[in-house]
Amino acid sequence: MNYSFDLNIILEGNDDKKLFESTICGANRINFICAGGSEYVTTLIEKLDSITDRRRLVPTLGVIDRDYCIPLGKILYSPNLLMTDFRDLECMMINSPSFDIVLKEFGSLEKIKKNGGSSKIEAKAVNAASAIAELRYHSQIQKINISFKKLDIERLLDKKSLEIDSDTLIPHLNSRQSVAGLKISNAAIADARKDCKRALCQSGNAYFSNPFLLCRGHDLMEILAIGFRSLFGTRTPSESTRENIERLFRLNYASHFKSSELAKSINIWLQSHTFYPGVMVV
Repeated sequence: MNYSFDLNIILEGNDDKKLFESTICGANRINFICAGGSEYVTTLIEKLDSITDRRRLVPTLGVIDRDYCIPLGKILYSPNLLMTDFRDLECMMINSPSFDIVLKEFGSLEKIKKNGGSSKIEAKAVNAASAIAELRYHSQIQKINISFKKLDIERLLDKKSLEIDSDTLIPHLNSRQSVAGLKISNAAIADARKDCKRALCQSGNAYFSNPFLLCRGHDLMEILAIGFRSLFGTRTPSESTRENIERLFRLNYASHFKSSELAKSINIWLQSHTFYPGVMVV
């Protein structure tokens, strides 16, 4: 850990770092560390928490995507580890006022109106992403180890309706598995839906009642990027890439982040670990 800073904040990746640097006042006092994934963040925090002599330790906070930690029972309970409000930061961005702003700024107002407005378009994107997300959760809870790395969402998405073609989803996934002999049956879609319905939060209620706890943010951003080229926009493929859409959301969301539960929890942690009251999410 770097001792020239007052605080360390360990994040999963560089995009997270960009958002935090732009939203925390006094960020120059903080050493932002990109660990390369939630498991590495969790491991580092767990090791730091186990150190009894803390006199030379720089206060360190870890922030990870919520992913499916709770229904999978993979939670590290630590006052120095926080999770996103929803499955990941991208889901937090989409489920915020940023959605309407980015949609109207980057899309076609005429096409947005034709498709029922921003709420209907958001619902279409969420429904499409949910079809993939159910299989992602099913793979993890059943330990099937389906690989989604080579998933080509554009090949599965109907550009006119923004719906996933369920008839081609399983064959598409099967053609992209790197493990020889791994085949996903057509029954996996129904089985995945059942697994998601059985997932519970700590209170015993249905965990995925909010789809932003289920959907992967990068999938949603990819679907929106495709929509901006067709259903609700006129952008070219080079203009409307997933990376560009995520950048637009990140820039706009900076002013809304302070309203999130994650930002409030970060401020509570910062207030108890720094002598500088001005260091906070703003």
